[in-house]
Amino acid sequence: MASRHWAGDSPAPHRHRRSSRRRGFSLIEAMVAITILALAGSVLLLGVESSLQTTSDAVDRTIADGLAQQLLDEITTRHFKDPSQTSSTGPLGPEGSESSASGREQFNDTDDYHQFEAQPVEGLWGEPIGTGDDGGNPRHAAFQSPAQLFQNWRQRIEVYFVDPSDHS
Repeated sequence: MASRHWAGDSPAPHRHRRSSRRRGFSLIEAMVAITILALAGSVLLLGVESSLQTTSDAVDRTIADGLAQQLLDEITTRHFKDPSQTSSTGPLGPEGSESSASGREQFNDTDDYHQFEAQPVEGLWGEPIGTGDDGGNPRHAAFQSPAQLFQNWRQRIEVYFVDPSDHS
């Protein structure tokens, strides 16, 4: 049933209660919300940092694997010993002009690489990796890798002669 009001009649007065409390967040609620937000943000940033570190490590491993594979390819394309030498048990390592070169450019057989060590990593011509043009000349400065990039990296090679009839 609908109620009707006639002119002069007024509906029942609504009394609004004024509460002493306002609606909204209290200071404690706001601080708890900000704390939760800060903790979630820090966990998210730790996850991002961990992901970046993992990516950086993977890039370093990939570069190291490529450098090692390149050096192994360089070594395995050589004869084990100089073909003019008949003894396969003689001293290993570079001889004469091979050892006087600035890098590995004079190495002509695998045994020349014995006890080769370089830190930081070197190219074929003895230049720090990332600074040469693979022809013994320096790269343009804009195309060189930063000097500190490979500073703590090293190459180390040991060559062993294994007699096929004596595996000891």
